[in-house]
This record gives sequence, C-alpha cells and structure tokens, in this order.
Amino acid sequence: NYKVKLQSKVQEIARIIDHDLPCLARNKFGQMHGGHIYSKGSSPNCRFNLHNIHRQSAQSNHWQNDDYLLREGLKKEYGEEYFEFILSLRNTTPTKYSNKDFEEFYKMACKIAVTLKKNITPIPYSVEERIELRNDINKTLGIYDSRFLEYKSIKT
Repeated sequence: NYKVKLQSKVQEIARIIDHDLPCLARNKFGQMHGGHIYSKGSSPNCRFNLHNIHRQSAQSNHWQNDDYLLREGLKKEYGEEYFEFILSLRNTTPTKYSNKDFEEFYKMACKIAVTLKKNITPIPYSVEERIELRNDINKTLGIYDSRFLEYKSIKT
C-alpha cells in the first residue's frame, strides 16, 4: 500500500523541514510527529499537502484538544494570512490515484527526503524558508492542483 508509505514519508519530510524546533501546540521539544491541521480522516483530500503538516510532539498529536493549540501555534508563528491559506486546502479537489501512482509519488518523496537530510542546516530554517521548502516540494511531488501547492504571501 503505497498510499500509507507515502503518508509516512511526507510526514518525515515535514519533520525535516521543521527540524530542531519545538512543538507548535505545546512549545516543547521531544519526539516529533507530522501533525495535520486537517486530519487525514476528516480531509483525506489534503493529507499529503506539506502546508497541512507541521511539527507536533508525539504526546500532543495523540490528544484531540491539542488540535486547537496546534492551530493557534501555527497562527502565532506563521501569521493569520498563511493560516487562512491552510484553511483553503479543504477545498482541494479529491483526485483518484492508483497504487502505482502512489508508488511513483513515494519514490520521489524518498529522493526528496534523502536530499533534505544531506543538506540540513545546523540551525532551524526560518519561517520563510520553511514555507518555500513546502512550496517547492509540493510542486515537485505534483499530487495536487496548482491552486493548492504554493503559498504566496500578499505582501510579496
């Protein structure tokens, strides 16, 4: 089941992008998960979008009431405009892919993860760098319609 493997790999990519930063919900360090703003179950149409996946501690990710804290932490760190963009991801058109398609996406995601690990910086990426990495990787994977791949700030 390459859909499951792809989900795991995309969450790993999100953790690499957010390396050495505390949990957005609880502002604590520890084992990190790729926490979804929109859960995989409630919004499977945006489950692989890196803008929907951000660092969340393992403990926080297991508590439903921390979803609110994750959203608040995201707004505080990235701003209301970026949060509004993430809310728009729910409008992503569901696309039907075969297991073979997911295998190809998975292979690409593996290559991306290896490259990210090789080029990881000793200090965390800035907010702008993290958004740009998510934009670039979403485009490279090509899973979604272009409207939902890339965040462009109104300020730029």
